[in-house]
Amino acid sequence: MMDMKLDFSSFRASNEAIPELVFEWDTVSALANELSNQNNPLSKCLRRLRVYLTDERPPWGIIGAVRSNRPTFEADLSVLLNMLDVNKTLEYLDVVVPFGHFLYLNDFRAHHLKPIDRSLKLPTETKVAFLSVFLSRENPAERKKSKRRTTRGMQLMRPICQLDQHVMSKILAFTAPRVLRKVYLHGPPRNNFEEPDQIPI
Repeated sequence: MMDMKLDFSSFRASNEAIPELVFEWDTVSALANELSNQNNPLSKCLRRLRVYLTDERPPWGIIGAVRSNRPTFEADLSVLLNMLDVNKTLEYLDVVVPFGHFLYLNDFRAHHLKPIDRSLKLPTETKVAFLSVFLSRENPAERKKSKRRTTRGMQLMRPICQLDQHVMSKILAFTAPRVLRKVYLHGPPRNNFEEPDQIPI
């Protein structure tokens, strides 16, 4: 079982049609392979993912490890690690494993809080402070009226102050801090009477 959160804002921002997402999600390995393809629309849209490498049993989804499934279990963990090496847009990965099966825990920890190829949104205060520098510069008409002597430094500043909105947006996006990916690997509830916490993805 898997939980996903998709984000199509980048397509809307560039007036692109939202792509049709056709992918294999029957197995963890198949999904991880899809996310390892940087040209796959799913890898561009998927922001948060929770994977349950567990056997669910009613009534509370209690989980038990099955020895016969261990090769598949290890293969799923391995392919998820390979995906993290390649995918640079997934912000959050939460892997739920059976009791005590924390194989590759240190390998998953190595990916925690690593920067990815996405940027945080700059606070409004930062944008206002940045733009105020340009808005405070007097326009060419005002400079002609004042007839003040223009220094070489002021001449060099003119092209910067005359940047259009598109270029300014690119500059702001470039200066924004990068998103730090969060990666977790943990076990299920501790006893048969505890219902798993349904943490929103």
